Amino acid sequence: MRIALSNYQQSQRLTEEDNPFDLSQRWWASGCVGCIGVLKDWLVDAVAATLVQNGTSLTEEVLTKTMPHPARRLSLEIEARAGEHKVALHDSESAKQFPTTCATSLLKS
Repeated sequence: MRIALSNYQQSQRLTEEDNPFDLSQRWWASGCVGCIGVLKDWLVDAVAATLVQNGTSLTEEVLTKTMPHPARRLSLEIEARAGEHKVALHDSESAKQFPTTCATSLLKS
């Protein structure tokens, strides 16, 4: 990660067309499905690929080549949506039970 940070700091001195960190936020989000763990793995893979090629900075080409496979991203997105649905369902059930629980405890007091 230290190399990635160093590359990021160096990228601030690059021209716009050479700077992979100026790619659209949508591109980054689609590459990691909005998951910081997937982003970390992707960046580590990109840094490793850069070092294998004796590169000194991340490029859009390397980032594109090391982006998680579309099938993996789809699987992660489906899993995330299922988890979000479970949380929303649990929250709505809890909201229904909370007033009853609160009223019952007030009556017992």
